[in-house]
Amino acid sequence: MNCGPVVELPCEEGSSSIRIRSAQKPGHGTMNTQRVHVGERIQDGSVVVSVSGDPVTHPEVAPLRRKLTNLANSGARSVVVDLSHVNNVSAAMLGELARGLKTTRNAGGDLRLSGVSRRIRKVLAVTGLSRFFKNADARDRTPDADRRNVKRVA
Repeated sequence: MNCGPVVELPCEEGSSSIRIRSAQKPGHGTMNTQRVHVGERIQDGSVVVSVSGDPVTHPEVAPLRRKLTNLANSGARSVVVDLSHVNNVSAAMLGELARGLKTTRNAGGDLRLSGVSRRIRKVLAVTGLSRFFKNADARDRTPDADRRNVKRVA
């Protein structure tokens, strides 16, 4: 049974990889009634993609997928996804962020996250994705910032 897209990311050191499979089948389940908005602006030489709302299903994260794919195809080399107006991330959202990272890196660029809340930081740490995403916020530019800001889950 196919439950949606699978994204595989190699670890930067090349020693391991992570596979993400969305648990939600496209077109199934309840639709999130909250409107999702994806915007774009240029800031400090990077294309900043802002996401607002809490996209849950594949149709709701499709605008993010299209935006990140279009940016990679148009030659954008420095992309920042601003999550400051997102409260929760779903499996579909994580999958699209991972897909966007892979697409951007394959095009010779880099994708970073900004405005990551404590809650989202925990989800990234628990899923193992925090090792793939760099934080674009100036206050968290150290390599161990994600580890310091996330409590260990037993």
